Amino acid sequence: MTKAELEELRELWRARVTDFRASGLTGAAWCAAHQVKEHQLRYWVGKFKADTAHDSQGRDDVEPRFIPVRLDEFATE
Repeated sequence: MTKAELEELRELWRARVTDFRASGLTGAAWCAAHQVKEHQLRYWVGKFKADTAHDSQGRDDVEPRFIPVRLDEFATE
């Protein structure tokens, strides 16, 4: 399988996992409705969770996350 084919497969499964998560269905129900094997869905859900864990470790292809910071002014004399 070429790198392009692997990326295409990954994007297909990213869309499927997104659809599954938005559906509110159980894994079994979603898989039955989409003719997908449950073990495949579990694999890719886990794969994307693992990717998310790696994303927080400095990957460049991830949107930055910000937290609010409150700064108090200090008087200097």
